[in-house]
Amino acid sequence: MKDIFIKWAKMYPLSQPVDFIKLAYQNRFGTGHMIADRQEAEKRLFEEWRSVKDMPREEETDIGGGYCIVGLKGLPRRLLPAVSAAFVAAASGKSSEEIFMGSLEEIKDLARKGLLPFDRQKARRDIDRYLAGGIRPTSHSRQYKSAYSPAYRVADMAVYRQYKENLSKGE
Repeated sequence: MKDIFIKWAKMYPLSQPVDFIKLAYQNRFGTGHMIADRQEAEKRLFEEWRSVKDMPREEETDIGGGYCIVGLKGLPRRLLPAVSAAFVAAASGKSSEEIFMGSLEEIKDLARKGLLPFDRQKARRDIDRYLAGGIRPTSHSRQYKSAYSPAYRVADMAVYRQYKENLSKGE
């Protein structure tokens, strides 16, 4: 995760520790926590896409663990089924609390080295606060939401790319 965290810090320099915690969670646990009803998930995807479809396009970002983040801004409508299928496929998760906890330690270490946009004390404090509530999904920080207006889905990278390839072949 080290390289992914460093890349993320460069792409989103206003990220807070919780944003890196969220990234580490998505890398290890996928999206299983988000899909209670597939039809409702597809409806929410379409509604969110409609609100950002005319914004500049954001390409997918590899977040490790076989997952990618697919930006909805400017996404062609024809790719929505691919996003939906890959989002659902990511629900299986490759859960590993041990690896996740190692990623949290990496966040603290990178902050100590000055490679993240906050110091080690803030990283430690925010990670401790997060862990006090148990390992669980979390939201982006207010700063991140305000600066970047995130609109994306975590997707199984192989499924997403296969759907895209099939679409380009006309299948």
